[in-house]
Amino acid sequence: MKSKIFLYMAMCLMLLIPRTAKAQLGFDIGSVEAYINDHKEQRSLLLVRSTLEASNKLLHDYSSDANIDYKDINKELDKYTRAFDYTILCVPV
Repeated sequence: MKSKIFLYMAMCLMLLIPRTAKAQLGFDIGSVEAYINDHKEQRSLLLVRSTLEASNKLLHDYSSDANIDYKDINKELDKYTRAFDYTILCVPV
């Protein structure tokens, strides 16, 4: 009796296992290698993009600081220009 149950269980396992294991054991090596190469390529592109964004941020920070300095210099020059224009208008020729 036990041997018949064991035989039936073995037959069921032999029939069912290939159906479920087929998706995990039968993979295409070429497609897996292509997937890995594509992943490496995408990773390198992301690294390049990250570097470019970091350099753009540094450039933006530098240019915003330079712009503030430019505005301050223009305000100072504008004071002197107005004072110079005022003295020209006030001095009789």
